[in-house]
Amino acid sequence: MTDPSGPRRVVIVGGGFAGLFAVRAMRKNVSVTMIDRSQHHVFAPLLYQCATGILSEGKIATPLRDLLKKYKNVDCVMAEVTDFDVAGQRVIARRVGGDRLEFGYDELVAGAAAWPATQREGASGHPRRGRGTRAGSRPVGGQHGRGRAAGRGQ
Repeated sequence: MTDPSGPRRVVIVGGGFAGLFAVRAMRKNVSVTMIDRSQHHVFAPLLYQCATGILSEGKIATPLRDLLKKYKNVDCVMAEVTDFDVAGQRVIARRVGGDRLEFGYDELVAGAAAWPATQREGASGHPRRGRGTRAGSRPVGGQHGRGRAAGRGQ
């Protein structure tokens, strides 16, 4: 807990839609730290337009710092959250270089991306083949739609 006379500390995990809407809902008398493992917000509904060459990546990905620059009470940190110490009200994270960071909080907003079960596994519980459209997804096996993109498959 912080000093009652100081601003309340809010930690937001994730710079996606949930994290950005949480920042917009915060009052100015709180200190906000947003932690995300990427430095960009990707507008996922337009990913298919990048895949088809209609838009460039720069049109659907905006730096989080640019989106948050008008919010003077928000600090944006690029790190991956590795643990939560709920009893101690701390978020533990790691920077890309491996440095360990700890962020104390009075309020925690967990808005990190989640993968629905339908994207993690097939209908019968077997791993899906191919690659998802989200950053960080990994191919499990098989090919990534080869043939269909060139019009050879149905």
